[in-house]
Amino acid sequence: MAEAGCRVQPNVPRSTVSSIIQTFRRENRIGRQSCVGGQRRLLTDHQEQAICNMVIANNAITLTQIRNAILQDNAIFQNINSISISTIDRVLKKHQMTMKQIYRVPFDRNTDRVKELRYHYVQRIMALEGNETPHILVFVDEASFNLAKGRSRGRNIIGQWATVDVPGQRGGNITMCAAISENGVATHIASLGPYNTQKLLLFLDRLYIDLVPENERGLEGPHQPQFVIVWDNVSFHRGPLIRAWFTTHPRMHNVFLPP
Repeated sequence: MAEAGCRVQPNVPRSTVSSIIQTFRRENRIGRQSCVGGQRRLLTDHQEQAICNMVIANNAITLTQIRNAILQDNAIFQNINSISISTIDRVLKKHQMTMKQIYRVPFDRNTDRVKELRYHYVQRIMALEGNETPHILVFVDEASFNLAKGRSRGRNIIGQWATVDVPGQRGGNITMCAAISENGVATHIASLGPYNTQKLLLFLDRLYIDLVPENERGLEGPHQPQFVIVWDNVSFHRGPLIRAWFTTHPRMHNVFLPP
């Protein structure tokens, strides 16, 4: 018994070891006794899963709203007359549900119509990959910025402001339209203000000159590489003048990205 007591940290007296052994012999067991007493479990597994389903269905739901829903539900929670917010919080943490930042997602992003558009986009790209005529994917997009923008956080000695020099007036936004392919940036043109149809036509003309060598312009054939412009579905990308431009440039094609 003394040796058994020395193996426990901190060391247990011999009398305590003897008392423990006598208790196990008297109760004819060798394991720990199950925990008894205390408050009885309030929610069943099915009820806890129902609470988790509320959060899955509505990520912005509050603990107070969950409690009100529980008290008003006479089907699943018929035996619950009162429940605290702290109990609901413990149930959610038990099932790995914690407070997170909410990200706004357009409600039609995963509708059947959008899924169908994505399917057709994949089919179009696969058809291009399976075509014998060589092709090059060119991704085009516009982005706006302002020269007055800068970092919002910086470092300096304690007690002194962190400052950075910026123009006295904000000025207008600058829009950069660029095209990039597997060979790198093909064309980029910056313009003051937003892009429109006329500016986009100038960009496409410049892109055509940069992509197609001068001795190949106007030539068509199965061995001439085709250039597929992939861009978003903004309205001025689909205008009649833009469609007419692609008609007059048969080696240039466009594919719209799905939502």
